[in-house]
Amino acid sequence: MPGALLYPPRAAPHDAAVRRLPPLAALWLLGALPAWASPEVEAGKAAFLRGDLRPALAKLDEAARSPSVTEEELVDIHWFRGACYHALGKRDLSEKEFDALLAVRPLFTPNKLETPPDVRAAFKKRADHYLKAHGVTFGPPRLQGTALEVTLAGAVAEAREAFVFARAPGDVRYVQFPLALEGPKAQGELADAALWERAGAAGSLQVVLEARNRRGTPVARGGDAVQPLSLAVTPEAARVALDALKAKAQPAPEPAPPVQPLAAADGNPPAPAAAGSPARTPLLVAGLGLLGVSSLTGLAALAGAVGAAACGVLFAVTSWQYGQFGADHQRSSLERRWWVGQVGMSGAAAVAVVAAVVTLAVGAPGMGLLIARGALG
Repeated sequence: MPGALLYPPRAAPHDAAVRRLPPLAALWLLGALPAWASPEVEAGKAAFLRGDLRPALAKLDEAARSPSVTEEELVDIHWFRGACYHALGKRDLSEKEFDALLAVRPLFTPNKLETPPDVRAAFKKRADHYLKAHGVTFGPPRLQGTALEVTLAGAVAEAREAFVFARAPGDVRYVQFPLALEGPKAQGELADAALWERAGAAGSLQVVLEARNRRGTPVARGGDAVQPLSLAVTPEAARVALDALKAKAQPAPEPAPPVQPLAAADGNPPAPAAAGSPARTPLLVAGLGLLGVSSLTGLAALAGAVGAAACGVLFAVTSWQYGQFGADHQRSSLERRWWVGQVGMSGAAAVAVVAAVVTLAVGAPGMGLLIARGALG
């Protein structure tokens, strides 16, 4: 049986040692499992590692039926079922499981401690075949000022977003920047002045490229965190990048909008002002001033006319009453009213006449000045 050559039998010495573990140690091993792991998935993995291939498949098949299975659990299910089928000699079923795994996790890497080399070699063969048909690859990245540019190849439509992780040699952590995808091109700005200062001092920049599908799962990677890609950065290139970042950090003053001359009705620009046009403003001021004075005197004339009319009425009524009652005790009162009416009517009439004359004398020149100003355009 192929599985007997690949995996130790159940009575192996190390299994006996596990069975002799104290109960508390066994409980500790169970507690070390992730709290969110499916019991069926963990049971299937444990059975596979013991060499119990068919019980392992039964547990993994049971886990696959759960509607709440997570993506991480699905990866383990496909991987260990593929490994079990490979050990049982069912290579077609093994390749089917490996293909299903790669559809979920295109960049999956097997754990060397959980599977023998021949299973990993079979999986790599399927992975190469899958990536050739459905994979995405990065070309060599290039630096243009503060921007990083890179070309994607393969099934580019699978990539929905891309990122670059950059650091200077000696840095512990990477700084993440988004890359804009335009067809097979990806470009993004490394907008971190401190990063460029460290990279310029070190002479290089270490980057990791990553493209992800619509689920956010990585489908392509250029370099990795352990072995990143290295890009040369000269001190001059670092200075250019820093100057560009400083220039972008300072907002440029907004230019004043250009003054566009209003077009005439026929669409042509307006004709220049006629000679003497600087006199338009004084004419306007003088004309408005004279009209203002004439308006005030006109109001005075109107008030005088109204006052003269009122005093005239008072004079007329008093005169009539004086003729009727002039010999009685009201004589002194009537005389005062008679004089007030006569003098008030005369004075108010004089004011009205003078104000009317001034209104005409001032208003006419003011109107003439405004007409002259209008003639100048």
